Amino acid sequence: TASVTMGDVLSALPFGQTIVVATMSGKSLRKMMEYSVATYNISSPAGSFLHVSGMKVAFDMTRPAYDRLVRLEILCTRCYVPKYEDVRDDAVYNIATTDFLAKGGDGFDVCANVSEGGPVEYELLVDYIKKMSPIKAAIEGRVVLQGIK
Repeated sequence: TASVTMGDVLSALPFGQTIVVATMSGKSLRKMMEYSVATYNISSPAGSFLHVSGMKVAFDMTRPAYDRLVRLEILCTRCYVPKYEDVRDDAVYNIATTDFLAKGGDGFDVCANVSEGGPVEYELLVDYIKKMSPIKAAIEGRVVLQGIK
């Protein structure tokens, strides 16, 4: 069994970004996901590639840039039994992200209605590891890249 050290955590999350909550439309969320893979290269992934939680997203990488998103679902927050539902362009969603991305980092659009002064991301990871150890990882199918050879 391997142990995760603070050095491992800081190596993975070296910038000390804070977590903020932003409000965005489903249409803006789609645009954000399309941008995430517009220049994706499997052998040299860019920092703009988003990793998600509470969402399921699928891209067809054989399609042209900005037309690759084939499925975008979000965890229902009103449902008693957890389930994913299609993102609607006209709906408004609250997302948690880093202050860096919310302010337009890595070329993303600046988010509107952003909370201020959230927790530092590496502190959240340390708390999670302490609370959930031993961690049992599973392949959840949150991000699917179709058509990559």
